[in-house]
Amino acid sequence: MIMSKILKHTVAFAFLFFASFCISFADEVEHTHLETGNQLYNEKKFEDAELEYRKAKEAKHESEMANFNIGDALYKQGKYKEAAEYFDNLTREDLDDMTKSAAYHNLGNALLKQQQYNTSIEAYKNALKINPDDNEARYNLEYAKAKLLEQQQQNKDKNKDQDQDKKDQEKKDQQNKDKQDKKDQQNKDDQQDKKDQQNQEQKDQDKKGDKDKQQQNQEQKDKKEQENQDQQQGEQNKDQKEQENQDQQQGEQNKDKKGDKDKQKPQRKKNEISKQDAERMLKALENQEKKIQQKIKFKKGKKGEKVNIEKNW
Repeated sequence: MIMSKILKHTVAFAFLFFASFCISFADEVEHTHLETGNQLYNEKKFEDAELEYRKAKEAKHESEMANFNIGDALYKQGKYKEAAEYFDNLTREDLDDMTKSAAYHNLGNALLKQQQYNTSIEAYKNALKINPDDNEARYNLEYAKAKLLEQQQQNKDKNKDQDQDKKDQEKKDQQNKDKQDKKDQQNKDDQQDKKDQQNQEQKDQDKKGDKDKQQQNQEQKDKKEQENQDQQQGEQNKDQKEQENQDQQQGEQNKDKKGDKDKQKPQRKKNEISKQDAERMLKALENQEKKIQQKIKFKKGKKGEKVNIEKNW
């Protein structure tokens, strides 16, 4: 029983000694990397310093100093967003007042660089609540407030300019729309005019075609009538010619017959007057004598003179 108790005490002592040794070794590794990081930080080798601080954190995960220094190194490299995340996480840890106040202070600086003035103002206020003697935090607070007012004025002016730009753009868009609508209407009117002109031309062409067709039909009709008239005239001429031929033939036949008849009649002697010619001459003389007697009577009734008349027969 005694040996068992001694063994237990020996194991417990060995465990405590090993744990103390590991803790001391981790603290030593952390301390070494922190010192190396600080030296590089002072030499403004911020990226190399960050690596050393991260090694210190690996050696001791809960190292507040390593996390704080990583945030500082990131801030110096211009990595303000990552630095703000480290400082914000530190403000949630159970830290002593000076460390927590410094964390809020540096958080305010990182937010100020990102122009997040409202949140930076809150960070400076928290730093001053913990440490009212932090004059740099107080100065930065007033600076952040001034920058916030300036930002608000700029935003106001920007919004005003944006509103004016929006109005100008709307006016320009309306003008472009009106111009385009006018152009579209003009194109529409031109197309309608062109269509109307084409329709009118087509109508005139159709009308002309109908007129030409009517004229052509009339010409064909006139031509046909002329052909019929020519044909009738030709037939009439043919009939007339045939009649003339028949008349000529009949005349020739009559002439032949008359010649034959004359041949059958006895020939008259030269200076011999036919009975019929004598009767006609006698009748003509009688008529002439009657006219002369009438003239004589007229003269007698006018002058009362006697006129001797000689007869030629």
